[in-house]
Amino acid sequence: MAAARLLVVPRNRFSDSWLRTGGVAAKAWHRSARQLSLAEREELLRGLLAGLSLRAIATRLGRAPSTISREVRRNARRGEYQLAWAENAAARRAADPSRASSL
Repeated sequence: MAAARLLVVPRNRFSDSWLRTGGVAAKAWHRSARQLSLAEREELLRGLLAGLSLRAIATRLGRAPSTISREVRRNARRGEYQLAWAENAAARRAADPSRASSL
């Protein structure tokens, strides 16, 4: 490890210390502008409960119908859109760059 060489510390001691202190802190999650906000997801759920079409909901939100369709398909459980599941899944996908880039 380059940091261990700079500190003139044996590599195994540096690694042990690094692991013990938790390493590098994870970056805070910031929602991308391309991702639906919590308010948009709530509006989506209200539209679905009111019986609106996905296209009508997309128009109300100012989003592409395909975005709304993918959101519903990705976060439907037992045939119903799950708001809490959708919000948690978005955070998980954003936290794992390999999964986010593969979608």
